[in-house]
Amino acid sequence: MERNAMTNTKLRGAGSTLEIALRIQQMSGAGSRFEWIPVERLDSGLYRLRNSPGMTLGLAAGDVIRPKGEGDFDIVERGGNVCIQVFLGSVPQNERPRVREAFENAMSAMGGRLDGVSPGVLIGTVSVSATFPRIEAALKAFEGVHRGITYMFGNVYDIEDGHTPLNWWLETSGAKH
Repeated sequence: MERNAMTNTKLRGAGSTLEIALRIQQMSGAGSRFEWIPVERLDSGLYRLRNSPGMTLGLAAGDVIRPKGEGDFDIVERGGNVCIQVFLGSVPQNERPRVREAFENAMSAMGGRLDGVSPGVLIGTVSVSATFPRIEAALKAFEGVHRGITYMFGNVYDIEDGHTPLNWWLETSGAKH
Protein backbone atom coordinates (compact mmCIF):
# COMPACT_ATOMS: atom_id res chain seq x y z
CA MET A 1 0.00 0.00 0.00
CA GLU A 2 1.22 3.46 -0.91
CA ARG A 3 0.54 6.54 1.20
CA ASN A 4 0.93 10.06 -0.16
CA ALA A 5 2.83 11.90 2.59
CA MET A 6 1.45 15.32 1.57
CA THR A 7 -2.23 14.37 1.72
CA ASN A 8 -2.12 11.17 3.80
CA THR A 9 -4.01 9.47 0.95
CA LYS A 10 -4.06 5.66 0.92
CA LEU A 11 -3.45 4.01 -2.44
CA ARG A 12 -2.89 0.38 -3.43
CA GLY A 13 -2.11 -1.37 -6.69
CA ALA A 14 -0.74 0.23 -9.85
CA GLY A 15 -1.80 1.14 -13.37
CA SER A 16 -5.26 -0.21 -14.19
CA THR A 17 -5.54 -1.81 -10.73
CA LEU A 18 -4.82 1.38 -8.74
CA GLU A 19 -7.34 1.99 -5.95
CA ILE A 20 -7.85 4.85 -3.50
CA ALA A 21 -9.38 4.63 -0.02
CA LEU A 22 -12.30 7.05 0.37
CA ARG A 23 -14.18 7.70 3.60
CA ILE A 24 -17.70 6.33 3.80
CA GLN A 25 -20.08 8.97 5.11
CA GLN A 26 -21.98 7.60 8.09
CA MET A 27 -25.17 8.80 9.74
CA SER A 28 -24.09 7.66 13.22
CA GLY A 29 -21.07 8.85 15.14
CA ALA A 30 -19.26 5.56 14.51
CA GLY A 31 -15.57 5.54 13.64
CA SER A 32 -14.28 6.08 10.12
CA ARG A 33 -14.71 3.36 7.52
CA PHE A 34 -13.21 3.38 4.05
CA GLU A 35 -14.09 2.00 0.62
CA TRP A 36 -11.45 1.13 -1.97
CA ILE A 37 -12.40 2.62 -5.36
CA PRO A 38 -10.60 1.90 -8.67
CA VAL A 39 -9.06 5.10 -10.04
CA GLU A 40 -6.87 6.43 -12.80
CA ARG A 41 -4.02 8.68 -11.65
CA LEU A 42 -4.03 12.04 -13.47
CA ASP A 43 -1.67 15.02 -13.27
CA SER A 44 -1.43 17.38 -10.29
CA GLY A 45 -2.55 14.87 -7.66
CA LEU A 46 -5.95 14.25 -9.27
CA TYR A 47 -7.72 10.90 -9.74
CA ARG A 48 -10.57 9.81 -12.06
CA LEU A 49 -12.91 7.18 -10.68
CA ARG A 50 -13.06 4.08 -12.91
CA ASN A 51 -16.15 2.70 -11.14
CA SER A 52 -18.98 4.11 -9.06
CA PRO A 53 -18.69 3.54 -5.32
CA GLY A 54 -20.95 1.20 -3.42
CA MET A 55 -21.02 3.11 -0.13
CA THR A 56 -19.17 6.42 -0.57
CA LEU A 57 -21.78 9.04 -1.41
CA GLY A 58 -21.53 11.96 -3.81
CA LEU A 59 -19.48 10.26 -6.54
CA ALA A 60 -19.85 8.24 -9.73
CA ALA A 61 -17.55 6.70 -12.30
CA GLY A 62 -15.77 9.34 -14.36
CA ASP A 63 -15.67 11.97 -11.61
CA VAL A 64 -12.30 13.60 -11.00
CA ILE A 65 -11.33 14.10 -7.36
CA ARG A 66 -8.55 15.75 -5.38
CA PRO A 67 -7.78 13.84 -2.17
CA LYS A 68 -7.64 16.00 0.96
CA GLY A 69 -6.29 13.28 3.22
CA GLU A 70 -7.71 10.65 5.54
CA GLY A 71 -10.13 9.53 2.81
CA ASP A 72 -11.74 12.93 2.29
CA PHE A 73 -11.85 14.54 -1.16
CA ASP A 74 -12.96 17.47 -3.27
CA ILE A 75 -14.79 16.90 -6.54
CA VAL A 76 -12.93 18.73 -9.28
CA GLU A 77 -15.03 17.62 -12.27
CA ARG A 78 -18.17 15.55 -12.74
CA GLY A 79 -17.99 12.67 -15.19
CA GLY A 80 -21.64 12.98 -16.28
CA ASN A 81 -22.70 9.66 -14.75
CA VAL A 82 -25.32 8.66 -12.21
CA CYS A 83 -24.34 6.16 -9.51
CA ILE A 84 -27.11 3.68 -8.65
CA GLN A 85 -26.85 1.61 -5.49
CA VAL A 86 -29.26 -1.33 -5.17
CA PHE A 87 -29.61 -2.89 -1.73
CA LEU A 88 -30.71 -6.52 -1.80
CA GLY A 89 -32.19 -6.43 1.71
CA SER A 90 -34.59 -9.35 2.06
CA VAL A 91 -33.83 -10.95 -1.33
CA PRO A 92 -33.06 -14.62 -0.58
CA GLN A 93 -29.46 -15.67 -1.29
CA ASN A 94 -30.51 -18.17 -3.97
CA GLU A 95 -32.30 -15.39 -5.94
CA ARG A 96 -29.47 -12.84 -5.83
CA PRO A 97 -27.63 -14.08 -8.94
CA ARG A 98 -30.86 -13.71 -10.95
CA VAL A 99 -31.44 -10.21 -9.53
CA ARG A 100 -27.84 -9.28 -10.35
CA GLU A 101 -28.27 -10.44 -13.96
CA ALA A 102 -31.55 -8.51 -14.29
CA PHE A 103 -29.93 -5.35 -12.90
CA GLU A 104 -26.99 -5.72 -15.25
CA ASN A 105 -29.44 -6.04 -18.17
CA ALA A 106 -31.39 -2.97 -16.99
CA MET A 107 -28.17 -0.92 -16.83
CA SER A 108 -27.07 -2.17 -20.25
CA ALA A 109 -30.44 -1.27 -21.80
CA MET A 110 -29.80 2.36 -20.80
CA GLY A 111 -26.20 2.34 -22.01
CA GLY A 112 -24.91 1.80 -18.48
CA ARG A 113 -23.08 -0.97 -16.71
CA LEU A 114 -22.81 -2.98 -13.53
CA ASP A 115 -19.78 -1.52 -11.73
CA GLY A 116 -19.59 -3.69 -8.71
CA VAL A 117 -21.07 -6.24 -6.36
CA SER A 118 -20.49 -6.41 -2.65
CA PRO A 119 -22.40 -8.33 -0.02
CA GLY A 120 -26.00 -7.15 -0.34
CA VAL A 121 -25.27 -4.28 -2.76
CA LEU A 122 -25.20 -3.92 -6.55
CA ILE A 123 -23.57 -0.80 -7.99
CA GLY A 124 -24.46 0.56 -11.41
CA THR A 125 -23.40 3.50 -13.54
CA VAL A 126 -25.44 5.14 -16.27
CA SER A 127 -24.88 8.38 -18.16
CA VAL A 128 -27.11 11.26 -17.11
CA SER A 129 -27.88 11.63 -20.83
CA ALA A 130 -30.14 8.57 -20.41
CA THR A 131 -32.42 11.09 -18.60
CA PHE A 132 -33.76 10.84 -15.08
CA PRO A 133 -37.31 9.91 -16.16
CA ARG A 134 -35.95 6.93 -18.10
CA ILE A 135 -33.57 5.90 -15.30
CA GLU A 136 -36.27 6.18 -12.64
CA ALA A 137 -38.82 4.28 -14.75
CA ALA A 138 -36.34 1.45 -15.28
CA LEU A 139 -35.50 1.29 -11.57
CA LYS A 140 -39.15 1.38 -10.48
CA ALA A 141 -39.94 -1.46 -12.92
CA PHE A 142 -36.91 -3.39 -11.62
CA GLU A 143 -38.00 -2.80 -8.02
CA GLY A 144 -41.55 -3.93 -8.84
CA VAL A 145 -40.38 -7.26 -10.24
CA HIS A 146 -37.71 -7.96 -7.61
CA ARG A 147 -39.37 -7.69 -4.21
CA GLY A 148 -37.12 -6.94 -1.26
CA ILE A 149 -34.77 -4.51 -2.99
CA THR A 150 -34.38 -0.78 -2.50
CA TYR A 151 -32.27 1.59 -4.51
CA MET A 152 -30.78 5.03 -4.20
CA PHE A 153 -28.80 7.42 -6.31
CA GLY A 154 -25.32 7.76 -4.87
CA ASN A 155 -24.52 11.17 -6.36
CA VAL A 156 -27.81 12.94 -7.01
CA TYR A 157 -28.87 14.27 -3.59
CA ASP A 158 -27.10 16.25 -0.88
CA ILE A 159 -25.19 13.94 1.47
CA GLU A 160 -26.34 15.80 4.59
CA ASP A 161 -30.12 15.90 4.07
CA GLY A 162 -30.62 13.22 1.41
CA HIS A 163 -33.31 15.28 -0.35
CA THR A 164 -31.80 18.38 -1.92
CA PRO A 165 -30.76 17.73 -5.54
CA LEU A 166 -27.11 18.50 -6.24
CA ASN A 167 -28.00 19.66 -9.79
CA TRP A 168 -24.52 18.94 -11.16
CA TRP A 169 -26.21 17.56 -14.30
CA LEU A 170 -27.50 21.03 -15.16
CA GLU A 171 -23.89 22.01 -15.80
CA THR A 172 -22.98 18.81 -17.68
CA SER A 173 -22.80 19.65 -21.36
CA GLY A 174 -25.20 17.74 -23.55
CA ALA A 175 -27.21 16.34 -20.64
CA LYS A 176 -30.93 15.83 -21.14
CA HIS A 177 -33.24 16.07 -18.13
